[in-house]
Amino acid sequence: MAGSASEILEKMMSNKIVLETKMLKAAGTAALLLLMAACNDDGMVLENNTKFDPAKMEAEIRNIYEGKAVGFSYAINHKGKLARSGAWGQARRPVDGALPMTPDTRVHLASVSKTVNTILFLRTLRIAREWFPSSTLDLDQAVSPWLPDEWVQGGGFAGNSGVTFRQLLAHKSGLKQMWNAMSEADRDYWGNDWDGLQFVVANGTVIPDPEESGQYKNANHALFRILIPKIHKHLGLAPFVSIDETSAGNIYVDSLNKFVMQPIGINERVDCRFQDGGNYAMFYDLDGPRVEGFKSDRSDADCGGHAGLYMSALELARLLAYTRHSDELLTDVEREPMFEDALGWFWSEPGDEASARLRGRGDWYRNYNFSREGYWITTKPEKRQAALHTCVIKYPSQVEAVLLINSSLAEDTPTPCNGLSQAYQAALVTP
Repeated sequence: MAGSASEILEKMMSNKIVLETKMLKAAGTAALLLLMAACNDDGMVLENNTKFDPAKMEAEIRNIYEGKAVGFSYAINHKGKLARSGAWGQARRPVDGALPMTPDTRVHLASVSKTVNTILFLRTLRIAREWFPSSTLDLDQAVSPWLPDEWVQGGGFAGNSGVTFRQLLAHKSGLKQMWNAMSEADRDYWGNDWDGLQFVVANGTVIPDPEESGQYKNANHALFRILIPKIHKHLGLAPFVSIDETSAGNIYVDSLNKFVMQPIGINERVDCRFQDGGNYAMFYDLDGPRVEGFKSDRSDADCGGHAGLYMSALELARLLAYTRHSDELLTDVEREPMFEDALGWFWSEPGDEASARLRGRGDWYRNYNFSREGYWITTKPEKRQAALHTCVIKYPSQVEAVLLINSSLAEDTPTPCNGLSQAYQAALVTP
């Protein structure tokens, strides 16, 4: 561990100038470029002597989605730089203020927030390793010491052999299996807010065989809204306040901005609040009876971890470029397990750097009913449904792509991850 409070403060003071200098340097240079990777101009040659053409990928994205959604935005990185970006349609329909979709429009990320959450945690590991050499914090450490002191820890969480950070990030904690085995009555207590997560931990888990594939459950990443603030407080990176239902979310969001966003030049606060007067997209039912949109608006207390963050296509592309091609946020020590173990990602196609594809996908729905008297929200899935769909993918040949769609899709239109992959294949050309 890092040591006493006085030692922590002394260490923090000795590193304060270094941190502030790096942030100022990043803010100045990030406005000029994302970052050039150390590679030649031609990039990596793929199978069958094909190469990647960003213009063809852009053209195919537009061909697939124009007229098939209320609005969409996209960004394509190649060799560590922004290669193409654009948008089509409306971020808000006329009834909601008539705002066009642009690459700078912030969209609710849904579960792509998990990829951002993973970057924040791995950034925390790097800071702990470099600033506090005596720290034992690592991916394979049990999360037990970092849970709130007053929480009861059930089997599978308690002690040094309990669930690890790596298992949570990879959805290999057994929480999905626990959910599957629960009664409907117990499921009412399960949730991704403070009280719901307290129940999740008390209920415990049975950690599956490490060779089993991960089984997706939001609580795996939602727990980091509590774990990261506890760690940051311990390291002296956050205020010396009690980590509770009120403070945890604020510390989480502040840390995300201070240690991830600001160092790469994203200076407008990233959080879960919808800004009516800002460049923020609502989400819609493309062709249903309700033309008005919906919006997600969360306070810091319930922000991030598993869902909720707002970012634009350009901001996500910048984050992916720095994460993959630069040591500004992560080094190979943190980056390799993220990509090799799909932490915060899912395998679209396993393999090596020349073939592997990792994706982060998000889908958000709002069910509603309709009558002549108006609209009302319903939980019944057969009713009308507004939606948004998000995807980020890491491709071979040093390509990352982002696609954000703020509505349900026209019939037979591929979801963003499938559409991006279709566009990527169209962009592989033979010289």
